[in-house]
Parts: sequence; C-alpha cells; structure tokens
Amino acid sequence: MRRILVAVLALSLVCAVVAGAAKAGTAEVEFSGGAGGFSPCNGEFVTGSGPGFAVVSEREGGGQVLIHFSMHLDMTGSFGNAYSVWLYANKAFAAPTANLGGGLVYYDVPVHQVAASTTAPSYTSNYLVRVYVLSGQPVAGVFMGPAMEHCA
Repeated sequence: MRRILVAVLALSLVCAVVAGAAKAGTAEVEFSGGAGGFSPCNGEFVTGSGPGFAVVSEREGGGQVLIHFSMHLDMTGSFGNAYSVWLYANKAFAAPTANLGGGLVYYDVPVHQVAASTTAPSYTSNYLVRVYVLSGQPVAGVFMGPAMEHCA
C-alpha cells in the first residue's frame, strides 16, 4: 500500500431536495450529485454520480451542530473500469467554519472515501467536504483537497 498526496479535483454542487419534514433542530436532505477525480493507483480519470444524504442537527438553544454527509456513486474511469464509491463524513462543531451572511454558513467536514473496483486497483481517500447550510438546511456541498490516498 502506498500513500500519495494529491489535489482532489472533485466538485459536487448539490441541488438539495428535502426528503421530508425536518424535526425541531434537525434537517435531513436527500440529493443527487456527481464527482470526478484521478485514481491514485492507475492515473485513470474517474467520474460518476449518485444519491446522497445530509443531516444538520442543531442543539436546542444554540451550541453544538452535528453534520453528517454520505453518498454512493457509480463511477466509470477513462480506461473503462467501473468503480463503486462510498463517502462518509461526520463531525460536531461549536461554530460554523465560516458565516457568509444572510443565514448562509458552511462547515468543512473531514470525509472518508472508499473506491472499490473488480477490474482496477481499489483505493481509499481522506479529504474535506464543505457543506453549505442556509437557515439550518443543508443546501450544497463541494469536495476539497488535497487528499491522503491509499491504494489497496
């Protein structure tokens, strides 16, 4: 297994579709999004899309905010290899990473990615997802690097 530091070229602006009525202090959103980037194992450019889920849970009366983010992407590489990619992120915050005004804030959440393939080397990655929250509702996400990646 080798470690490679790379810039993650994955951007995913996500159009959120509210899955249902949010509980007091908790907003749950299902969405569809896409991403792309290079495999650290074979240099293949991999792109795809799939469903995701985001939760923003705010403690009553202010205080701690918990962000959860997950996605499953069906991806195809430029060499023709198929990948199943899972992304998971969870972190508690005392305050947003930044406040952009007008009720819009964002949180930089560490994300763990597992990319599995039966025809190419599988790999894992650790980087950030910037989750944008508008008035307590997650509305968009952008993947950010650099990443630490491990080939299987």
